[in-house]
Amino acid sequence: VTIRKTINLVIGPTDKAVGRYTSSQDTKDAVLNAVNPSKVGLRVSRLTKARNNAIRIEACEADLDRLRASPGLKEAGLEVKKNVMLNPRVIIYGVPSVLLSDVIRSQLAEQDVDGEGIDDIRVVYRYPARQAKSYSSCVVEKRPETRSRFISAERVFLGWSACKMADHVKVLQCFKCLSFCHLAANCTKTVHCGHCSEDHETKQCSHRDKPPHCFNCSLAKETYQSHSAFDVNKCNVLKHRITAKIHRINYG
Repeated sequence: VTIRKTINLVIGPTDKAVGRYTSSQDTKDAVLNAVNPSKVGLRVSRLTKARNNAIRIEACEADLDRLRASPGLKEAGLEVKKNVMLNPRVIIYGVPSVLLSDVIRSQLAEQDVDGEGIDDIRVVYRYPARQAKSYSSCVVEKRPETRSRFISAERVFLGWSACKMADHVKVLQCFKCLSFCHLAANCTKTVHCGHCSEDHETKQCSHRDKPPHCFNCSLAKETYQSHSAFDVNKCNVLKHRITAKIHRINYG
């Protein structure tokens, strides 16, 4: 994955103006009316909704001082807020299943010559080992300043294994309705099949002998729809989600 450098910022209501904005759309409309991008050195590549009736802006360039001092922004009761970026995650392949998570953290910390401590490493998820296999994959979260050093090493040594690794970016997608940001266990939406798009769960699909049809790409009116809704290489909707998440990760 090529990681394109972007500037991420969030604009939302000030504490005194919270009652004036009831949605991110209200905030977006106000920003578009209050700010002239060229006058604040802002070159926007993407604009999306954020929490608390705010909007998130991804830009190629931005003069944050000029943007914060913008009279139009102040008159509208809006401000540039601190954008909390995510720490990078790395997937490690071929990890011995017998190793406890704390042992993995300890051994990774010992191999960092610049002194990353065990408290700077978090084991996020361990994939279950396949039948008759004694190895699996493990996802760890690291500090931005150590991620590049970690990746450039190409291998880490855990137990008696030399393990390969790579950047790991995953978005939360519901296996029931196929939309994002929630789990199937909490889903109250209509069921759609990830293979054929019909109203049944993917695991119950009886049309596996037919070409797939992506429900999400159909909904988004994408040109190419002949793929599974979970196909990260072909589904444009899923790829857009992953790209958006990459831009929210602090790679240092």
